Amino acid sequence: MNFAILRLLQTLTTHRDFFGSNALVNLVVDANTAFHTLDSPLGEYLVAFDLDNHVQRMACFGLYEVEVCRLIQAIVQPDEVFFDVGANVGLYTLLAAQLVGTSGQVHAFEPIAENTATIRAAIQSNTITQITVQQVAVGSSEGVLRLFIGTPETSPEWRRDLRAWASRVPSQRRPLQIEVPQISLDAYIQQHHLPHVDVIKLDIEGSELEALRGGQHLLSRADAPDLICEISPYLLAQQSLDSRHLTEYLAGFGYTLFHILPDRQRILHRVRHAHQPIRLQYLDPTQFFPFESNLFCTKQPEQVRERSRRGIAFIGEKFAQ
Repeated sequence: MNFAILRLLQTLTTHRDFFGSNALVNLVVDANTAFHTLDSPLGEYLVAFDLDNHVQRMACFGLYEVEVCRLIQAIVQPDEVFFDVGANVGLYTLLAAQLVGTSGQVHAFEPIAENTATIRAAIQSNTITQITVQQVAVGSSEGVLRLFIGTPETSPEWRRDLRAWASRVPSQRRPLQIEVPQISLDAYIQQHHLPHVDVIKLDIEGSELEALRGGQHLLSRADAPDLICEISPYLLAQQSLDSRHLTEYLAGFGYTLFHILPDRQRILHRVRHAHQPIRLQYLDPTQFFPFESNLFCTKQPEQVRERSRRGIAFIGEKFAQ
């Protein structure tokens, strides 16, 4: 009976948009403690989601960063090369692998062994050939990086993911210090003889600017990749930086920046309401951005709109439709 309840809830959240779905998922899952994993389709792949891991729990029920998932589905094309920087447990890695196909490439960069093991398990169980996993951090240079992660004492059981979610910024939730190997984007591309990279997703807990500083050659190219980049003013402030250090850095390479506006649709496994556009609001790189959010950065906004398989609405300035 408990299993049937979980399946019914999953069907509701992945096919319907209703108020309070996050709270309902947490309530029902926590009440069904006999089930710690739930096999579920992520597109064409079958993934064993860990329901004690908050990120995987939300993904399993179609609630995790829906707008970013939709944007990736809209812009990533077959045969392309996708970098997932800060892959965590590989949700975007697996999503991109389906989009690029077996003739494309996905490179997942994740410094935490527990997370890379989860990605490799999904690769093996689904016989995926187009994903390369690198257990490294990405920064401005090659070397060793000091990171901070959570512990069982600082992370509640329902947020076990915090124990494998690393940042260069220490905090009460992340007191444990570890050292991990670090590579730079430019060095990695040269070492692996990659002629181009099409899309990069970066979500590395305040280290996005450092990673991009290691990709100056890549970013200066005319065919520089589109970027989906998390921005955290709080984590930047802990490093004596603010959002403008990141946004002005990218603008200096000719990027146009957009804020990915939140999408209330509960979509991950199957996309409903695909006719509704993904909303990208123009962001002035010289203005302070106060919110933790995700940015879309491109050198060719019009080409992105034309080639997307689903609608994209550009809001603000000359990009408005």
